Amino acid sequence: MATVALNTFRTKPFQLTTSPQVIYTTPSGFTTIVLGAQASNYGAVSATITFTLTKNGVDYIMLNNFVLPTNDSAEITTGKLVIEDGASVKAVVSVNSTINLVLSILETSNV
Repeated sequence: MATVALNTFRTKPFQLTTSPQVIYTTPSGFTTIVLGAQASNYGAVSATITFTLTKNGVDYIMLNNFVLPTNDSAEITTGKLVIEDGASVKAVVSVNSTINLVLSILETSNV
């Protein structure tokens, strides 16, 4: 029988686009804790970011059209965020090829 780790730390990097995209979904049988969500604007213009939690088919906007100046960064979640089994987070920005997002997460087995 294969052994499943009880806790797994992961880093998930994303280049965000002007099309809303699911950037992370908690796997079945797990609960995820977002320890940090760092957005960085490496582009030549300011851009906005919207960050949303989706649970049971309902979108909960956590950050709406937050302006991120050029050559700046921001912590998107100012505290821990728990994403339950099957829930997800998504993000969208106002300018392509401008903002990267790095999630630092802890996946915990529900078993």
